[in-house]
Amino acid sequence: MKLCDCIKSLGGYRLRLHVFILLLLLLLVSLFGTDAFQSSSFLNRYATVADTDNYMEGFGRADPCATLLGPHVAILSDEGQFVALGNGFVCAVFDLAQPKLSELKGDFLGKGNYGKSVVTSGTLEVEGSSGKVFSATTGGVAKVALSKDTHELASIKISGIRVLSDNGEHLVEEVWEISLPKNARSLELEIQGESRQNFHAKAVRHSFLFAPSSIYGLFKHGVAQMKGHHDVGYYFSDDPLPRLYALGGSGADLDTAGHMSISIRQPDSKLSVLISSAQSPYSGFQDVHFASFSKKHSWCSGWSEQTNTVEVEAKAKWRSKYFLAPNDRDFPVQGHDHDLTTTSGNIPDKELQAMLTGIYASNVGQLCTHYNGVIEGSHLAQMATTIARPDYGYSNNYNFFDPDNYMSTTAMLFSGDAYLQEQVRLVLERNMANMKQDTGQLPHHFNYDVPQYVALSNEVQTGPNVFWILSCLNYVKATGNIAWLRNNMLSLRKASEFLDKMLNKKFGLLKVPGSLMIDVFIRKNFATDTNAMAVGFFKEFAAAEFAIGNTDEAEKLKKLSEDIAQAVDKHLWSAKEDDHYVTQMNPDLTYRDFVDYDANLIAVAHGVGSEDRVKKVLKRVDSGQCTQKGARATFVSERYYGTEDTTFGNIGDSWCTMGRIGWFDALARRRIGDVDRFDNYILDPLIGDVNKWTWLHERYHCDGTPQSNRTAMYFEYPAVTAMMVHFVRYGIQLGFNQVFIAPFGPRSFKYHVGTINVEMDDSHVIFAVVGEGLRHIIIDGLQPSAKFKFFVGHDKDTPGLEDDSAWPKERCMQVNSGYAESGADGQLLFEAKVGDKAGPCVIQAYKVDHQIFCLKDKCDQTNVKV
Repeated sequence: MKLCDCIKSLGGYRLRLHVFILLLLLLLVSLFGTDAFQSSSFLNRYATVADTDNYMEGFGRADPCATLLGPHVAILSDEGQFVALGNGFVCAVFDLAQPKLSELKGDFLGKGNYGKSVVTSGTLEVEGSSGKVFSATTGGVAKVALSKDTHELASIKISGIRVLSDNGEHLVEEVWEISLPKNARSLELEIQGESRQNFHAKAVRHSFLFAPSSIYGLFKHGVAQMKGHHDVGYYFSDDPLPRLYALGGSGADLDTAGHMSISIRQPDSKLSVLISSAQSPYSGFQDVHFASFSKKHSWCSGWSEQTNTVEVEAKAKWRSKYFLAPNDRDFPVQGHDHDLTTTSGNIPDKELQAMLTGIYASNVGQLCTHYNGVIEGSHLAQMATTIARPDYGYSNNYNFFDPDNYMSTTAMLFSGDAYLQEQVRLVLERNMANMKQDTGQLPHHFNYDVPQYVALSNEVQTGPNVFWILSCLNYVKATGNIAWLRNNMLSLRKASEFLDKMLNKKFGLLKVPGSLMIDVFIRKNFATDTNAMAVGFFKEFAAAEFAIGNTDEAEKLKKLSEDIAQAVDKHLWSAKEDDHYVTQMNPDLTYRDFVDYDANLIAVAHGVGSEDRVKKVLKRVDSGQCTQKGARATFVSERYYGTEDTTFGNIGDSWCTMGRIGWFDALARRRIGDVDRFDNYILDPLIGDVNKWTWLHERYHCDGTPQSNRTAMYFEYPAVTAMMVHFVRYGIQLGFNQVFIAPFGPRSFKYHVGTINVEMDDSHVIFAVVGEGLRHIIIDGLQPSAKFKFFVGHDKDTPGLEDDSAWPKERCMQVNSGYAESGADGQLLFEAKVGDKAGPCVIQAYKVDHQIFCLKDKCDQTNVKV
């Protein structure tokens, strides 16, 4: 059959024409190679040759991204109209006729099912001295040329991006090079620009406008965030902005999920502007090359408030580089210095989404740590209770540790994001600097910048000292920064003295002035909530003392923890009902009792009570009206705190759930191994809520519906959701001198979040964590009574490291191995170096068959990995 007859047999005219063009294209490539594509005329509406299937399927579609589905990188162009690149994770469309980045879409799963465009426009602008804006979108048609086109990388160069004045004078011109690798979540945009004449202007800048509603600037010296600023708000800064992101929707209450985010890294930031608006486009960012800010570090109405102009000289040059990462979910897919690695496998998508959405949408937005973030003229490390929307919840009050910031800071520490962990350190040190040196009492919170030592209810609580110290210890464990612990242990001891002085020797319990963590509930004297918390608190403090070599004090604190646990069991157990701990015992041996779920769950979580008593407590809790399936974790108490039982008659927290109680509920279920209750009643409903709504209210009703009259976009539930995923479900628990991995439910998983990397099943575990030096390694969930070889290595010396991309690039210099045997309970123990100055070690242990099993240094004939 002749070629023309073959083409005719294919059907209709349009299809025959497409096939003919494709064959012609292949002929040109065979004659001239891919150099033929350097001319933009050869990019006319064709995908790359490597992706002809996508080209044929999507030819003529209105949406260029519909043809660029991955997994290989592909390019599509219509000469003089647009050029698009896509790899399944990212699709970018550049408008050539009105030169700008017109679309940027992401698919978290990398399947080419792109979401909404997160960018509405990205272009070059000049703002003249009069305030008139001249844009490259009116500067004429840009030209595109192919730089590189393989399955692994596509790169194009766009020239002729110019800004003209009113009379057509050529002011500035740029060349944009856009690159997209296979499997990358970030599009790389590198720009070279030059001015064509002398002129005066307010600014030469790149302006990017975004669809997501909340903008987060992670500046060198702190965080600034804003959602829905009145009219349009601009935040000018000369502080380097290496990283920013925007996420979320613009709908009304409980309709705020946007299912989209954009994150940007820019290594050479100098002058930046964040943009927030109550109208579309809802957020944005400007990278400024020439300007002189007369006003900065506060939200204002825009460039009209910038009175300075600058002279731009002819042939002045500039360079910019951006990594732009879109996502179709409400969290950024860029980390501190790299993209989120999930292409090689991670925890289930819904869990990862809830964890990262909780942290980056809510908890990061609490940070008011940039210049003027709290009051004009001050740079303070303080956190609000909500994001800026544009006001804050509990307005003008910051840094609650009763336990608010305990949850927020812990969630951010669990992100494994070094920048956020540094912000946590600064917040902790802010409170430490305002501790009362005579008593050790820490601020309950700050009103503006003034420390307050009583709650909003006017009560003195134990929570601020307890949870601030525990937050400090969490910081050290999450970062491996033992030096910080050594340097600040005197302050931590002083803060602990505030609690030590409450210890009553007669009863062996703390006699407290108020509630632990629900400030409006009247609780005092020998209250179960603080005393149950003290059991876990002193045990943690003992571990901290041991970590810095103070073994005598560590033993004393450990003994104190055990003694208080026994005293709680002896004095605070309800003799009358025999199934729970009472609210409080008074010095005259009378009792108050509301069957507090928080206090009882704290007791169980910290190991108080016999197995029989624990079962009774949880049965009582689980039989409550507001702890049934469909409710949210966890309700406050069985008996109602009325106006006589609360400060100033404030019953706002008397009939609701609290995330903080849910946290201790989760720890209690872990203690007894109740995976079903944890999964179905505690964590999974909250995962669903975070993924559905992005931002959550402060409290829930008894039936599990949000209390819409309580503070919106509050920190608590998103934070505890992230905490439960990391610490409870996947059991990743870093200590001062140990690494403990004990999944609660999952038996086989991959976990790659920030600096924490773990992959395991019942015969093999491989991980890399932060820290330096020797650690006790404890792994639960392995095959019992099995023989394992462990290996500490780096680079390709690490066996079993099949996909290297998810693991740290800088690794330790240590290489060694050894042998151990799991116990009858499936727990494996050995010692290994977790890292050194060069970086973390990749450590693994795998089950072996053997002829001669090796222990310690005695080895070794045949070891076969199974």
